[in-house]
Amino acid sequence: MHKRALLLATQFKIAVDQITDYLYHVTYFNRLPHIASQGLMPNKSRSIGSEAYTAHAKGRIFLTELAGVKYWYDKAEAFAEHNSDDIPGDAMVPVVLRIDINGIIDDLEEDVPGTTDSRVDAWIAANGIEPEHIEVFSGSEWLSMSEYHQVDIEQALDISDDGCYFKSPNPLIP
Repeated sequence: MHKRALLLATQFKIAVDQITDYLYHVTYFNRLPHIASQGLMPNKSRSIGSEAYTAHAKGRIFLTELAGVKYWYDKAEAFAEHNSDDIPGDAMVPVVLRIDINGIIDDLEEDVPGTTDSRVDAWIAANGIEPEHIEVFSGSEWLSMSEYHQVDIEQALDISDDGCYFKSPNPLIP
């Protein structure tokens, strides 16, 4: 039994057979070319959060259970709306990555502030995650990182003369 399963099973009283082999990460479409070639790397600039999170974020990659994706996706949308005057042009549309944790399981630790904020188990990985362990959700299926260009970010947006808004529900949330 790996460390995460043991922690969840004992601390949170979750049955081991209910624990999946995936965790999730929310980022922006404009970051996918780098992630496709280099993977997720700690110490890159954050895509969500204020300066108050700088010390907590240093050297970490943040992951969540599937039930936490909506919370972090909503945060990413709000951050994009605040920081971009041209969300589609800047490709600041949040996307969801699915991480196969079998290669990183011994690297995971609980993210207590993330768990508290989202009310869903959140995790931290301190080391990089290779692209072959990462998939991106297209709105209908999971794609390998080499296929990220197939994600149509405009499906997540209502674009009109009045502006650009994120759809609700958003098809890019699995």
